[in-house]
Amino acid sequence: MTTQPNQGETAQETALFNKHDCYNTIQRANAVLTIILDNCACLIEDQNVVNALFSVQGEIDSAERLLAESIWGKDDSVTDKQQETVEGGAA
Repeated sequence: MTTQPNQGETAQETALFNKHDCYNTIQRANAVLTIILDNCACLIEDQNVVNALFSVQGEIDSAERLLAESIWGKDDSVTDKQQETVEGGAA
């Protein structure tokens, strides 16, 4: 899904809006794949097909993380929590 820039919208705002569109599309694809895996994986007799679906889900998760970092920046909450633990343990 592509969007047309609004009048007065900067290129940066348009790019960010397009990233959000892309992120939402990835989330919808992941939701559909999750429904399929949760409800149908046990019914698929060919294990190669099941493995392929899980592989696609891994790729979608990776793309979602990369795009989220691009939109909102890197999530340092884990790093911050590790630093607090180190500082707290050293005290």
